[in-house]
Amino acid sequence: RPGDRQLETTTPRGKTNAMPNSNSAKKRLRQNKAHRARNRSRKSAMRTEIRKVREAAAEIAKVRQSLEADGKSGDEVSVAIQDQVESLETQYRVAQRKLDRAGLTNLIHRNTAARTKSRLQRLILSVKQGA
Repeated sequence: RPGDRQLETTTPRGKTNAMPNSNSAKKRLRQNKAHRARNRSRKSAMRTEIRKVREAAAEIAKVRQSLEADGKSGDEVSVAIQDQVESLETQYRVAQRKLDRAGLTNLIHRNTAARTKSRLQRLILSVKQGA
C-alpha cells in the first residue's frame, strides 16, 4: 500500500529496518513514532526551563558580585537584585511544573524530578543569600 513506505524505520546509522508485516505491528510503529516525537518535545521543553532557571541564577550572582565589587552594602545589593530574584522564582515555578508533569508521566523518573527540583531550590537559596 502507498502509506506503508512511511512506516519503515531507520537506525541511527541510516540503515532501513524491515517494514512491519501485521496490522498490529504497523499500528504499534505509528504509535511509537508519535510517542517518541511527543516525548522528545516535552523533554526538550523541560530541559529548556531548567536551563533558564540556571542562567537566571548565574546572572543574579554576576550582578551581585559586580555590585559588591563596587562597594555596595548588603541591603543595597538585595534591593538592586530583588526584581531579578522574583523573576527567578517565577521561572522556577514553571520549571517545577514541567518536572512534576515529567515525573508523573514517566518521561523521567520521579526521583530524578525531585532531585532536580531540590538542586534548583538550593541554587535559588544560595543566590538569595549571596553565597
